[in-house]
Amino acid sequence: LVRCRINRLSHIDRVTERVDTLILGYAGDLGRLRRTDAVARWLSTALERQLNVFSFQTLSAPRYQPYLRAAREQGLTFMAPEVPAEGELLLPVQTEPVNVPVLAVFGTSSSQGKLTVQLALRRTLAEWGYRIGQIGTEPHAELLGMDHAFPIGHASTVNLPLDSYPEYLDSKMRELCKRKRPDLIIAGSQSGTIPFDLHDPSTSALPSLSFMLGIKPDACVLVVNAIDAGSYIQIPLMRSGPSASVRYWRWR
Repeated sequence: LVRCRINRLSHIDRVTERVDTLILGYAGDLGRLRRTDAVARWLSTALERQLNVFSFQTLSAPRYQPYLRAAREQGLTFMAPEVPAEGELLLPVQTEPVNVPVLAVFGTSSSQGKLTVQLALRRTLAEWGYRIGQIGTEPHAELLGMDHAFPIGHASTVNLPLDSYPEYLDSKMRELCKRKRPDLIIAGSQSGTIPFDLHDPSTSALPSLSFMLGIKPDACVLVVNAIDAGSYIQIPLMRSGPSASVRYWRWR
């Protein structure tokens, strides 16, 4: 698309007649490829077309503040699902415990279908009459009907240190239980549980492990690849906790 210089912006004239919100994916990544600020371009377009904006990537950079101020003046909402660095200091004291089962979804790598599994579980359990609470680690988790987004994947907008994840997530889980009274909470993590190579920092799974400590799952669904070695699959199953249930399914 970049090579051919296809400009899809012209289609927004038709689209904006039927929508009120523009969802921006990783537009900043695309902009870096083209050496332009694609985020600023789309924010400007949204102001012109009177559209709200939901961005996967942070909008906290100083260069975007004029757009955010202009949006507020026009009664529009420009937002990204961010957890501020001071978030752990602002949490209220929660006394009510998490008194429902927590089902976690983890995976051995990216692009496996972990999010699909989470949505399928929620849909099926809801059809069976269960009230489901859900925490997701995708930036668009709340757009998909989840109760809380904690985006720790690509271009993470969680600004907490790793050792603050457990306290923050525990508070959010308690808050969710008090507000929604679910029968079950589903919490989905990002790729990785145990590093493939201890000598390669890029395979570190510390965010996922810290996320696990925060949600304290009673059972885990581990999504694996056909090429994963059996010995590697066994490690996260054994490390998922002494109280976690282990069952095996083959998804064809």
